Amino acid sequence: MPVAVYPAPGYDSFISLEDANAYLTALGYAKNVWDNKSTSEREAALRRGTQFIYARRLLPEALWDTTTTPATARVHPNVAAATAEAARRHVEGSLYGDLPSAPVLEKTVGPLTLRYGQPTITSEAARYPVITDLLYGLTYTNSSGYGAVTFERV
Repeated sequence: MPVAVYPAPGYDSFISLEDANAYLTALGYAKNVWDNKSTSEREAALRRGTQFIYARRLLPEALWDTTTTPATARVHPNVAAATAEAARRHVEGSLYGDLPSAPVLEKTVGPLTLRYGQPTITSEAARYPVITDLLYGLTYTNSSGYGAVTFERV
């Protein structure tokens, strides 16, 4: 089933497959894993990429490019680009990965024992800097990673 692109009712992608293909080709990713996937696999990747970007807590202006009118509404160009980047990472298998439940801190093989330092979880910004940069200023998060809380007196 083809993706329904924002702002269509029940949309499941921020960017069309054609636009994602054009974006990834322009950046030289066309000869990558992306081209080796079927249309349905790429559309599924766009859906997963959209979920990933949507979970970044987008500001309202990220979902309506101010260079358009409500009748021709579309997402901000950076949101579209970030969605294509996330979809590409999904087809490569690196977008979402489960973390091990308990890290290996020590391993003994024969008379040798290796001790490892406590692993640290890297931030999303370190894992996907291009996506973080594309969404700069379009999400509710601040530099500490926590969103602003607004209190109103009623």
